[in-house]
Amino acid sequence: SDLSDDDKADPPDLVDIQSRKRAMAEGAIDALRDKFGRKAVETGYTFGKGRDAHPPEPLED
Repeated sequence: SDLSDDDKADPPDLVDIQSRKRAMAEGAIDALRDKFGRKAVETGYTFGKGRDAHPPEPLED
């Protein structure tokens, strides 16, 4: 027969089982951005770009 070994076959679950969880997370991120602005949630790669290197000193009471 012309069948391949098991290790060369497609994985048993071709359906993305994490898609619902990922879609819910993306929806939550979109809601945060709608409420607080586009820069409210950033990826680690872009975090802090375009910001001051040193945050301002806190105001004294």
